[in-house]
Amino acid sequence: FFLENRGVCDEQIVYIDNKFGTQDNVGIYDLKEANGHSVRALYLYSAIADLALLTKSEKLFNNLSSVFDDITQRKMYITGGVGSTRNGEGFTIAYDLPNMTAYSESCCAIAIMLFASRMRAIKKDARYGALMERVLYNSMLSSTSLDGKSFFYENPLEIALEEYGREVGAPLQWREKLPITQRVEVFNCSCCPPNINRFFADIGSYLFVDDGDKLCVEQYVSAAINTQFGEVTLISDYAKSGKATISAVSYNAEKISLRIPEWCDEYELTLNGKNVSGERKDGYIDINVGEAFEISIDFKIAPKLISSNPKVRANAGRVALSYGPLIYCIEGKDNGARLNQISIQTDDLCKAKLEDDFHGFYSISMPAYRLSEMNGLYFMADSVGQTAVNIKFIPYFAFANRGESDMLVWIRRK
Repeated sequence: FFLENRGVCDEQIVYIDNKFGTQDNVGIYDLKEANGHSVRALYLYSAIADLALLTKSEKLFNNLSSVFDDITQRKMYITGGVGSTRNGEGFTIAYDLPNMTAYSESCCAIAIMLFASRMRAIKKDARYGALMERVLYNSMLSSTSLDGKSFFYENPLEIALEEYGREVGAPLQWREKLPITQRVEVFNCSCCPPNINRFFADIGSYLFVDDGDKLCVEQYVSAAINTQFGEVTLISDYAKSGKATISAVSYNAEKISLRIPEWCDEYELTLNGKNVSGERKDGYIDINVGEAFEISIDFKIAPKLISSNPKVRANAGRVALSYGPLIYCIEGKDNGARLNQISIQTDDLCKAKLEDDFHGFYSISMPAYRLSEMNGLYFMADSVGQTAVNIKFIPYFAFANRGESDMLVWIRRK
């Protein structure tokens, strides 16, 4: 009742303005794009997906697929964060993804996981698992400090400390609102921290899917799970070495299905020590297994540079560094202030070095160039020099754990 009465009203009804926006602009049977308050919207889409599954409504599912495409192809940050504005905490127009003022609320990371998991329950499509992976390792983890004690509501993709307090002539209450630069333990409005705890308590339900005739591995996170097919164990070093092992001693299905990550160009599979291959379909590969088996997977993980659609104005002429499921960033703690003065040459990616020194994960170093400091304001272009430097990347989720610092995900391309 509540779902079907969204967007359906008598013309005599007068609506009170709501600073967070609503999802009343269109009925669920005409829904095509994501609008309004992002968390509220994604909870609504999750409920519609439940209804679509229960009623086997192809129309509702197709509508939600359009919404899913609208989010992932036009309105989502590379970290999996959504909701690009503080005003209304909501979706804006396509390709509007500012980095410094990104809202990307922590509750949104949870909400989009809920939505994607329900879409996966309706249809086997690796896009849903890929989205959940992107969120899980990036915008979800960045919400919480490494010691687990403090939290972010907003998860920006850029921090420039010189921007804070720059409007010196304006009263404090009228100055631009920018995301906080350090996580805090207590919020006046406390929806995100308990929501994060609830999510981590339920994380096991996102790792595997029962496909009816076989088990499907969606996320490569170490776990032991009891299913109708028997107990299955997954031992993973996925985000570091790109490797995982899946085993069982009393498995009672003919096959097991494995999601192949979007970032993976080549992989190697062994079954009980022997190389195996299978047809990759819709982002998955099915392996014929016996009652007892051990599958070892090597996804051939390596650093990669990513560009965004040039319609994303904030990222034009910039690239981001990824390593398997992780998005990386640079911080002032390692690379000095004014990170926007740094550029990298894509050909130098082959010189990137993995350094085993950051909270159990790799940091990555590679050559870069920094604009030379100049006296004055404007110059002939050829007179501005660049200095060769070496920069250090850390996983995005770990930023802001070493005190205040500049931070940048999208780096200028030389």
